[in-house]
Amino acid sequence: MLIVDDASPDGSVEVAKGIAERDERVRVLAHERNCGHIATYNEGLALCRGDYTVLLSADDLLVPGALARAAAVFARYPEVGFVYGRTVYFTDSPLPAPGTSTGQHVVWDGIAWARSRCEIGRGGIVSPEVVVRTELQQEVGGYRPELPHSGDTEMWLRFALRAAVAYVDADHACYRMHAASMSKSQFSTALADARERTRAYVSAFEDAPAGVASEAGRLHDLAMRGIAREILWGVCRAYDRGEADEETVGQLVDFAVEIYPGARRLGEYRRLRLRRASAGLAPRLAPLWFPTSPSTGSGSCSDPSPGTGGGTSGPERRRRRRIIALAVAMSSSLGTRRTTARMTKTATPMTPCGIRPRCRAMKTQTAMTAAARAQRSNCPMVRRPRMPRVATRRLTAEMSTSVASRLRAAPVAPLP
Repeated sequence: MLIVDDASPDGSVEVAKGIAERDERVRVLAHERNCGHIATYNEGLALCRGDYTVLLSADDLLVPGALARAAAVFARYPEVGFVYGRTVYFTDSPLPAPGTSTGQHVVWDGIAWARSRCEIGRGGIVSPEVVVRTELQQEVGGYRPELPHSGDTEMWLRFALRAAVAYVDADHACYRMHAASMSKSQFSTALADARERTRAYVSAFEDAPAGVASEAGRLHDLAMRGIAREILWGVCRAYDRGEADEETVGQLVDFAVEIYPGARRLGEYRRLRLRRASAGLAPRLAPLWFPTSPSTGSGSCSDPSPGTGGGTSGPERRRRRRIIALAVAMSSSLGTRRTTARMTKTATPMTPCGIRPRCRAMKTQTAMTAAARAQRSNCPMVRRPRMPRVATRRLTAEMSTSVASRLRAAPVAPLP
């Protein structure tokens, strides 16, 4: 174990030296002045001599058995370059109980794993839950000094372009969340975060091996599209929370168009236009896109499966659709007729006063009397917009289905 103390002022180096005196396997390297986290990381990684490497910050913890599970995966799959598991987030003691009972695993081809990260526009890994082959770490090199805030994502992508990736279905590390990282005003820094992530993807693919250079170019384009979609959806959610300001929104949208010229053709951009058209009603309309679960009664966002309607009743779904139709009609810039036609597949009769005929669809019209059909035939037909699809359904359902379908039944190794 190598402990690198970056001139800590709290007496940590004395504690570390005391541990090293009692255990010859522990080595301490103390800086006389603060060198920064990137330089400290790279110095420690360059001195690693074991078969596998874990980078663990002072506030983070490893779950018992995490190293044994990762080592078992490495032994079974020589092509795997790094293994990661789940992360448990905590703020203070006592620590939440980690889940370590499964130990099932899935192995991805590195390119396929990198493609999934490009589609969502985020790395999806914190850091302490990752165990890397030291040989691969030495080949790839350390963190980029020019990427102080997104170096982790860039590092994982460089690994994936050269080796396979394994995921263990168990908690591997505990990550401390500080007050600064839990700030509720993160929307104001969304542009800086998006720029950092974009630089990380660009850097990783520019440094791709010659054998995957063509694939790296396609992954770069996919990553720009994924980041643009994530930016636009983040703006939509800011409108739903009532935290969006037009200046920041304009900067984010411009950046999304800059990195992906086709951003205005994305579904997330159409949803953004709908929220802008609501003229301050987006927070009140948010429950229409994220309905409350009837089983729990909570206000959390749900992600209903296609065709289920989110577990709500027919009248409730129709009420929500009428409110969304009203929001669309409030904007003269949206082009109500064109937008409405894009958001629906079938025409449903509705009277001018908004009262819907008793027949829900054309299937039940055969049961109507001739007099009723004649009366309703005088009412103009209008199109009713359907509920917009939830963009996070694409992000969460895809990854959960992929992992669940490919998890192998045999546990990797018993807990020590």
